[in-house]
Formats: sequence, structure tokens, C-alpha cells
Amino acid sequence: MTKFDPGMVFYFGAEGILRYEASEDAPDYIKDVVAILEIAVWRYKVTEGELTLIEDPSGDKKEYLMRYELEGDSLTLYEDISESECSVMYLKRYK
Repeated sequence: MTKFDPGMVFYFGAEGILRYEASEDAPDYIKDVVAILEIAVWRYKVTEGELTLIEDPSGDKKEYLMRYELEGDSLTLYEDISESECSVMYLKRYK
């Protein structure tokens, strides 16, 4: 399971661009993670219960396919690591 402390903000824009930010009160390690993620251009697309994150740091595009569940203000992402291992990330809507 991947768990982030409060302070890491994911912005899923209507134009298919994903941006990351750290809140002012985020722990330093979250600010460091966000600084690394901001180097690349991130896009996303959603199709029938699957979320694809597309990273394009310098023309070398990488795609990450995840299943997702959206329930109320909670988004759960599942990424298969291997046949027997799955990474799970829980996100809450920030208002």
C-alpha cells in the first residue's frame, strides 16, 4: 500500500493534465517528492474503471495503468506490480 501524508495534492484537470502540489504544511519529504514529479509533464486518461498516467519527462513517454474505484470523496488506485502483488493508493478529495 502506498500512503502519503496529508499535503500532497493531485490536480486532475479537465484538459487531461495531472499536476502535483505540496501544501504549505506538508512534510519536507512530500515537498521533495512533488519537486521531482514536477519535472515531468503528466497526463491522464480514464476508460472504463482504468486510469492511465502518462509521464513525459523529455520525450521518453512512460505509461502507468491502474484500476480505480471512486466512492464519495475517496479515490482508490490499484497498480499491479506482479501476478501476486498489487500496490494500493488511497486519496481523499481536498476542498
